[in-house]
Amino acid sequence: MLHLDLDTTIFLLLGINFAIIFFAVAIPLARVMPKVIRKRSQTLSQDLETARAATADAQSRLSAVEAKLAGLGEEMQKFRNQVEQDSIEDEKRIKAALSEESARIVASAEQEIGVAAVPGSSFYNDPKDGSQHLRFTFCKTQKTLNAAAERLAKLRS
Repeated sequence: MLHLDLDTTIFLLLGINFAIIFFAVAIPLARVMPKVIRKRSQTLSQDLETARAATADAQSRLSAVEAKLAGLGEEMQKFRNQVEQDSIEDEKRIKAALSEESARIVASAEQEIGVAAVPGSSFYNDPKDGSQHLRFTFCKTQKTLNAAAERLAKLRS
């Protein structure tokens, strides 16, 4: 037909095949690719906006947590002060109760056994150290001491 030699015909047919395949792929790609690229660009923009919004939200929550934590130290100090004040008041109340109990025991001892007594807490710097002791006062005559010993012996039985 064209009277070409074999090598030229092969080369020409390869070129035609390449052109057919190129245009069969390139034309549809040229039509589809801008849409795909545009859609992908929009998706990326939306994802970036979502990420920015999430970052801003996380930042605001972080700021709120940091503000609460900053106030926590002050709140803990108030709590410590309140606990310390309550402890002081409890200690005063317990000391008053110990003093009342000691006075009651002394009065009971004087009435029941007829011996004058003084709470042991009055002989110590820290009244708790003497809270388990009583000091008895006796007259100095032997007769009085013997009578007191008899009365105290009755306590053991």
